[in-house]
Amino acid sequence: MATVDIELDKKAVHSCIDDFDIHSLTEIYGPSATTAGDFDSIVGIEDVESLAGREIADINGKIYPSKECCYFMSIPTNYVVKHCKDESAWIQGLQYWVSIAAKGFIEGVAQYGKQYTVQRFTYRAVNRWFSMASNETDLAGSDFIMIPLAMFHNINVRDAILVAILDENDEWYGGEMLSDLAWLPHVPEMSLNLRHFLEAKFAQNETPKISRAVKARKLLEAMAIIVQEIPELTVQVYALIAYISWWFRLGDVAHYANRALQIDPDCSMAKIVNSAIEHGIEPAWLDSHATPQEE
Repeated sequence: MATVDIELDKKAVHSCIDDFDIHSLTEIYGPSATTAGDFDSIVGIEDVESLAGREIADINGKIYPSKECCYFMSIPTNYVVKHCKDESAWIQGLQYWVSIAAKGFIEGVAQYGKQYTVQRFTYRAVNRWFSMASNETDLAGSDFIMIPLAMFHNINVRDAILVAILDENDEWYGGEMLSDLAWLPHVPEMSLNLRHFLEAKFAQNETPKISRAVKARKLLEAMAIIVQEIPELTVQVYALIAYISWWFRLGDVAHYANRALQIDPDCSMAKIVNSAIEHGIEPAWLDSHATPQEE
């Protein structure tokens, strides 16, 4: 079987991604980032306490999942699968929060700096993704905004999001290692370990847990819909969908890779996927599967 260098390029999507000034951030996030309403005037602390952690499915049909509700509530994966459309109430509700989150993020950068603000805003969301991948837990509504934001401003988060899906038995990145992969600067040893992990998984003949990948893809598809008003936030989401779809042969691989490249022609992960398609390269386990996997 042919091989391919599948090490994830550690080069940031933008050469100045760690040095955006407030003006540049405002251009990226659009006018809504400076005109969005104030968080405290939209929802009070008593509302947060009453809604936080409750499943949106529990109130659907009883209390309409309004824009104030879904940001704080738990969104079960099976709910996402059944309601992953532009017109779904929970998705429209979360779209309402994108400009508010953007405004809060820019204000945080102005006060604390970008690196601190990214981690402060998104740390819990990224950790919930790790738990979701391994323990079948759910994401919160806010996570569907915060994870794309984290991946855009820290490319290492994107790699860790992928690893959480591929390392299904926690053989390589158990415990705190996923968090380290996401948030710590990548010293040569860490980058080499990531390369070895991907090469080993690529050469693996054992059939992986396809249902795990299907779930991740659907969650990422929902994220892309939710943050689509800020195209930059969708780039790494589309690239991840393409990569997972290629790795597990889930279909629409080129579609999602090209969607990422249309927004950012330098997206390294999308380029890797397109190169693999062009050369007919797939992970070794797919040699024993003649037909695409069913979603």
